[in-house]
Amino acid sequence: MASFGHVMELVGKVANRFIVISVGFGIGGLFIYKNAAEAFPNQVCKPIVGLKDEDGSLLKVPERIRTQFDVVLNKLGYTNANKISLFINQGVHPMSVGSTSFPNGAVVSLPKWYIFENYKDIETCGITFQGRDIRWDSELGIKIKECLLPSDEMIAFCIAHEVAQTQRLDYKAINAVLAPTWLYLTYKLAYIGPRMLQLHTVLDILFKLVLCRLSYLCYKQVHMKLYHDVVYQADVMAAKCEPRMLQGGIDVFTKKIELNRIRRRLMGRKGQNCFTEEGNDIESRIYPLLTDRLKQLKDLERGTALVTGV
Repeated sequence: MASFGHVMELVGKVANRFIVISVGFGIGGLFIYKNAAEAFPNQVCKPIVGLKDEDGSLLKVPERIRTQFDVVLNKLGYTNANKISLFINQGVHPMSVGSTSFPNGAVVSLPKWYIFENYKDIETCGITFQGRDIRWDSELGIKIKECLLPSDEMIAFCIAHEVAQTQRLDYKAINAVLAPTWLYLTYKLAYIGPRMLQLHTVLDILFKLVLCRLSYLCYKQVHMKLYHDVVYQADVMAAKCEPRMLQGGIDVFTKKIELNRIRRRLMGRKGQNCFTEEGNDIESRIYPLLTDRLKQLKDLERGTALVTGV
């Protein structure tokens, strides 16, 4: 019995040591994951998410987008454009990382469908639905083309929004340490709690499982609230640059919502699991609802109209 007890004690020590090492790696991994792209945007972000041409080089940014980029930087008072670079990404959302206050600057990126300049570009880009070609001359095909074709105002708004996000050093500082710190505090509470409460082994395990689950859910809510505030404020900042950018933002969200509604109808049951009837994304709840962002800009438009008397 003594020998068995000694073995169990040894196993417990090894298990605890393994947990400590795992948590240490987890904290370090989270810190790197959260900050690598922010600290080295050109070295980390561009090669991974940048859209490549046939030669494997980053796709050249169209002159139309470059022009709007220069206009936005001028409006926001950036005299040194070398601290912010622009590229096209492989995804479906605009993005930005880094900051002009950081040594390696910042990058702003627009999704690949923003390079479309006319309906012909959309028709010849190879877009299919569930492996089938889209009849672009049909009523549905025309609606999809209208949703996918960006205006100069939409491009300017998205660029201004991303540039505004790069200015939020307060959020970047919090986000840099929030996840690693949260994991460390969860570990400490899971380690100290059962000892203080003198829980039995089974209750000890249940306590840790429930604590980890609740901790993760709380972290998601806190992070989501912080990120949503940043997005909403960036929308307002971008919309206030110029009246045309406000209209561009309204058009961005109106078209996204309409496209999601179309996809929901076409995809059947799967579409109902991906999009709401209103056109919001279900799977990416980390982002604010498109309908809420659209409402905020429309309220801003009405408020501006009342002030100017238009």
